[in-house]
Amino acid sequence: ALDLIVIVVYLAIVVGKGYLLSRKQEDVETYLLAGRTMSYWVVAISIIASLLSAITYLGAPTEAFNYDFKLGGTLLCIPLTVPILIKVFLPFFYRLNVYTAYQYLEERFHVSVRAIASGLFILWRLGWMALVVYAPALAISELFNIPWWICVVIVGVASTVYTVMGGLTAVMWTDVMQFAVLFGGAFFIVYTVVTGVDGGFGYIWQVTLANDKLTMFDWTWDPFARLSTWAVLVGGLFSILAQYGTDQVAIQRYLSSKSKKEAERSLIFHGMIIVPVGMLFYVLGAMLWAFYHQHPELLAGFQSEQADRIMPYFIAQQLPVGFRGLLVAALFAATMSSIDSGINSIATTTLVDFYQGLFRRKIDEAAQLVLAKRWTLIWGLVATAAALLAGLGVDTLAAMANRIGGLFSGALLGIFLLGMMTRRANWQGALLGSIIGFGVTLLAAFGNSIAGHMQPTQLFYGTVATLGKLSFMWYAMIGAVLTFVAGWLLSGLFPPPTEKQLAPPEEISVEEERIPEALS
Repeated sequence: ALDLIVIVVYLAIVVGKGYLLSRKQEDVETYLLAGRTMSYWVVAISIIASLLSAITYLGAPTEAFNYDFKLGGTLLCIPLTVPILIKVFLPFFYRLNVYTAYQYLEERFHVSVRAIASGLFILWRLGWMALVVYAPALAISELFNIPWWICVVIVGVASTVYTVMGGLTAVMWTDVMQFAVLFGGAFFIVYTVVTGVDGGFGYIWQVTLANDKLTMFDWTWDPFARLSTWAVLVGGLFSILAQYGTDQVAIQRYLSSKSKKEAERSLIFHGMIIVPVGMLFYVLGAMLWAFYHQHPELLAGFQSEQADRIMPYFIAQQLPVGFRGLLVAALFAATMSSIDSGINSIATTTLVDFYQGLFRRKIDEAAQLVLAKRWTLIWGLVATAAALLAGLGVDTLAAMANRIGGLFSGALLGIFLLGMMTRRANWQGALLGSIIGFGVTLLAAFGNSIAGHMQPTQLFYGTVATLGKLSFMWYAMIGAVLTFVAGWLLSGLFPPPTEKQLAPPEEISVEEERIPEALS
């Protein structure tokens, strides 16, 4: 009962915060971009809370518990992308004074390229949100012994309701609050594990080291290895660049900053803290493995095929009453930080890129605000429904998130690089290149299944079977490189872009201070 009270009180605080902030909404810019008033540290923490999510909270410990630290190597790619984001991507978005990243693609190419990029983003984030909703449902199911699908509905509906009310302002400020709950809970689990084993931290270090649980690097050249260091670092670099440079969830936060300089500071601050923050959860997984290595009898009721339940299983079995509820509230925190960001960004893309961009519908500010809230509600319910399929996954949550991200983000990154890095690329080439890049990535993702339905003598059987064996960490690189190369080559078959399309975006009138003096 105490656990349930803690969870309900936490949810009431979050939804109440959304309601209070909803009363300050004056226009669609306030709802979708928080009035462009956010400080760098709020933006940085919001990005961490949104992109790490419950997938990291449950998936990273599971990955380390089942395997090792190799997947955690992708965190090292984030600081490496910061200079590229600041020098290449950020200036384009700020000069255009846009709501979404994909508005730039219409200026540079054509509305069709903008539409296909927006569509890739929506599919990417929809799959990702399905995993995000599913993750805490496992914890609630474990703690209260109720069917996980009921938990999916509870989590999805609660997250959708408070996001609809509060918009991006509510999203970002509750992200900060949830960040504190999330990591406070993680440190308490670390303390519980260390004090729960004979020998304390010394034993944990020795047993995990002896059993290769701390392995982070594997320099094999085998492209079919599940996670080689080359795949993690090279493939991860493309994946992270796509996530931070083309993902509306991240870009919407940059654009909510007070100024371009403030957005740059948020990226630098984010790059400094993300590695230790993210690695904490991989460390947690290794520590849980050591705990159960010393106490195997405590795993008697655990079903190994549901590996992503290891954190909620530990929480339910080992933590004191009341604190278990707080930790489940932390999972709610991680989920809400991601769901609110995802559905708010998808709603923004739907309104700006499709309703106003593709279909050219012109509506006033009041109607835009109503539509933004309506689409937020719709996409929240769609994500909740999609989460019911997430339980069919065959890998850890962290790996599944990387699979989905790599599948959709590679072609998206390739389109942006074509526009930003070349002058010869035209809209026909970009469109055809993205189709080729995404198509080949799709073969890599589902090659095993497709090859299983083909005869070995059929044409392209060998190609499909080989692609299907590649590590999921290569997906983003395959999509980006093929989209870029094919798009550049095929552009030669069509007329070159106009000078207007190639002209640098015009600077906005007041670049460094984007809000009225009275508001600032």
